[in-house]
Amino acid sequence: MEALERAHVESADTVLGIVDGQAVVDGIPLAGAHGAADAAERFAAIGIERMAFQRGVTAGELLDFVRNLAATQARRDDGNDDHFAGLSTPHIRVGRLLVRQRMESDHSDIRAIRRHYHDAVAGAEALWDQAQSEGGPDPGMATGLVEGSRARSARTGARCWR
Repeated sequence: MEALERAHVESADTVLGIVDGQAVVDGIPLAGAHGAADAAERFAAIGIERMAFQRGVTAGELLDFVRNLAATQARRDDGNDDHFAGLSTPHIRVGRLLVRQRMESDHSDIRAIRRHYHDAVAGAEALWDQAQSEGGPDPGMATGLVEGSRARSARTGARCWR
């Protein structure tokens, strides 16, 4: 509970995932952490690949979750296929990871992406210079810069990931 409270100071969610049999917390592998491999194996065995703990989770909610997790292990041993049904709580979400396929780009795609990046930087610099010289940005110029960037991204299939 203390670890979650510390993590929630910086982020509203703390996500534990199981990737290739390894526990990963907020994108950081826990290789070598005491009990991490065993926990990852147990979660994977009942089909849990992802747990998100939201800010506001209480000690009681966490305790109930752990108890239900133990009961889920017993249901799995009894042959029940719906292993993690009912584990989610108001502040804890349990499920599977969503995997997006990564498409390989050829060199022409990379060149186009670099060209679009440089065009966007040049446009932003021009907008900045214009705003400094005239006391404020030109809304039409700013809109054109954003719309032009969107159109170029749509043509090349480039995407920004959040």
